[in-house]
Amino acid sequence: FGEFESGSLNTVTEDIYSVNLSLAYRFNPFIAVEAGYSYTVLESDNPAPRDYDRNRTYIGVRGIF
Repeated sequence: FGEFESGSLNTVTEDIYSVNLSLAYRFNPFIAVEAGYSYTVLESDNPAPRDYDRNRTYIGVRGIF
């Protein structure tokens, strides 16, 4: 939760909410796979449109040597 305190945006508020979920599976101590999802929302009183919802997914392989 944030509020601007000077300039033309004085008292404008912005709120950001985020939820993240990830899963990982290790095949052995050196190799793993990972998948995840992230959802973010920005709500703003700013006169310029800044509100957004964002969905992100990812999948990857991790190797350690």
